[in-house]
Amino acid sequence: QTYINRLILEDRDRKLEALKVDEATEEDTKKVSEVEVEADKYVSEVNSLFSKVDERRARREVPDYLCGKISFELLKDPVITPSGITYDRKDITEHLERVGHF
Repeated sequence: QTYINRLILEDRDRKLEALKVDEATEEDTKKVSEVEVEADKYVSEVNSLFSKVDERRARREVPDYLCGKISFELLKDPVITPSGITYDRKDITEHLERVGHF
């Protein structure tokens, strides 16, 4: 997030440097204002996006490693297969009965 914000601000600074003229006219002032408003808009959008992601992470109550790979529910009776993957006993038993192998 910090890196992206820095890139946006560096881009803004490059654009402002390109607009720099000895005598600032009203049109130049307007362009400078537009560049600054655009950069501020981009920074706020990036910050908003990252805050939404942080909210989703905070809401997660059960870590992924405690959820079954088949049912995505909390593991109640975990078993480990020869390949090292953990499943809920009920889910892997049903799978083996239907398919017959891993």
